[in-house]
Amino acid sequence: MTFLQDASHADESTFLPWCEANRLGVRRFDEEHARMAALIGHLHATMIVRRDKPLSLKVFERLILETRRHFDGEEALMEELGYPALEAHSAEHARLITEAEEMARNYGLGHISALALPEFLRKWLLHHIDTCDRAYTDFFRTHGIP
Repeated sequence: MTFLQDASHADESTFLPWCEANRLGVRRFDEEHARMAALIGHLHATMIVRRDKPLSLKVFERLILETRRHFDGEEALMEELGYPALEAHSAEHARLITEAEEMARNYGLGHISALALPEFLRKWLLHHIDTCDRAYTDFFRTHGIP
């Protein structure tokens, strides 16, 4: 069993429950956002409930990898369709990845408390979806992206 398959703890699904209000209506990205939310819940459980720093670092690394893949996919589709705010959206993605990598590094070094990280990441994901990503939904729909 991998560290991502062990998601049976209630704390993982309740820390950042995925609900209809979080959906953008772009199926592919909604599914990716839901996976990222699950990873943040898993990170919360490994950091706060299990207090397993080595596992937490692996989960954090996986979250960054999944986030990078998601951002790359969004940007590729935006470029293909000629999304007018691609440059600004890409800059926000780069800033968020840099911030997450710095947080993971500082957590690994013991400079950031495990108590602060999961809540920050929860707000980080939801804010990005509600502001930056919600701005592209109409554009994608007009281009036939379900």
